[in-house]
Amino acid sequence: MKITDKQTMNDTEYNIAKGKEYPYHGKAPQNKAEAAALGILYDLCHRVGIKWELEKVEDSIRREIVESMAFIIRQLPTFRASCYKSIAVWYGPDYYLLFAG
Repeated sequence: MKITDKQTMNDTEYNIAKGKEYPYHGKAPQNKAEAAALGILYDLCHRVGIKWELEKVEDSIRREIVESMAFIIRQLPTFRASCYKSIAVWYGPDYYLLFAG
């Protein structure tokens, strides 16, 4: 059984593993935040409409998108917004999901 077999992983683990295998910006992730960003982009690239637009993006812009997403992900543990009640949910080392309301 391959490590990216959907039957052995939850959706988050699967998307991160596939994002590493097929990186949106064409290179291996440098850290866990970048791996999480690639997992999100892998998931988005399989949604009708969004997929088509993401496929049109130039390589240099793809790198910027991944870097920007990774930067935001790295900031989540310390993120505080005055107008939002924020909750960061920890999914494992350096994997967070933010709920704001």
